[in-house]
Amino acid sequence: MSLNATRKLFAPGSFPTLLLILGLSLIMQACASKQVQVERERFFFPPAPETPRIEYIKPYFSDMDLHGKQDGFMSQYVLGEKPPANLFAGPTDVVSDGKGRVFVTDTTRRQVVILDLNRLESRLLNQARETGTGQEALLSVPYSVDIDDQGRLYVVDPFLKKIVIFGPDEVYQRTIELPEIGRPTSIALDSAHGRIMVADTSLHQLVVVTTEGIVIGTIGERGNGPSQFNYPTDVDVDEQGNVYVLDTLNARVQMFNPELEFVREFGERGTAAGSFRVPKMLAVDPFGHIYVTEALDHKIVIFNREGDFLLRVGGKSMVTNGVSPGGFYLPRGIDVDQNGTIWVVDSLNRMIHRFQFLTPEYLAEHPVE
Repeated sequence: MSLNATRKLFAPGSFPTLLLILGLSLIMQACASKQVQVERERFFFPPAPETPRIEYIKPYFSDMDLHGKQDGFMSQYVLGEKPPANLFAGPTDVVSDGKGRVFVTDTTRRQVVILDLNRLESRLLNQARETGTGQEALLSVPYSVDIDDQGRLYVVDPFLKKIVIFGPDEVYQRTIELPEIGRPTSIALDSAHGRIMVADTSLHQLVVVTTEGIVIGTIGERGNGPSQFNYPTDVDVDEQGNVYVLDTLNARVQMFNPELEFVREFGERGTAAGSFRVPKMLAVDPFGHIYVTEALDHKIVIFNREGDFLLRVGGKSMVTNGVSPGGFYLPRGIDVDQNGTIWVVDSLNRMIHRFQFLTPEYLAEHPVE
């Protein structure tokens, strides 16, 4: 058979090619009908023989990670399906509502990406509202996010100096303007006291704002003593109303009681266990643990409320070499929801990671041998 004849035989749309694709399709369907569920390998921290406290679940890098398709090359190219789309370009912060929705700010795309684990889909938050003359953009650069106990989403824009609030239905509700604040980088909602804690990075202070947007107090000035800050970048509130501020360039966490009185500080600059070089963000879980992402050492550092170092998770890992459970490439935002699920932004790998704190409820359903 001549080369030209061979080319015609296997050209797109030729009968043999159609038969080949049909055959491959039938083979794939037959394999799918006989799929055997394979138990995934499990990864725990700390590793054996120590008692595990945290389990690595999975990464979310593309839309394929949401709907779990595993057909790979065959379905994408032979059968003409589209390759998976990346979920993020520059993920920064993350918050989970604990009910199947995860909100991630993407400062490169200037959007908030919603991962809907119930519907197995992703979508973008509508960041505009209708006016009499058209649509008005509500946000310039969504940077930090938080959720209150009513399911309302609060998005911080440090450049426009405002907080934009969306309802549980993801529809815009109202805006809190913060003109007196230098650079509102992060917020924490204190629903029990009806207030919002704002980390003002450029003015080195913690600002207390009512839910109506009225500034009722400030803490701090530039320095390295108690209640002083050097570029604070994040804040969170625990279930008792204690406030934790990530004092970034002082490489420490400062803790305040509900009356906003200084209690203690923990962490220090360095590379040893319980220390930081460039801490980025923090989160407090419902069980009394404080998690801090450390950028240059690509890790999470975990403490208890007393400031005792408990555990370190992570190490440098670039996605070009594959996803390493517990590996990061400049982690940033972190959140722990009421289920003990830990969400971590892996910024330079353009993904988020899902971990699980081993609660009694989780262990009852997923026992560890």
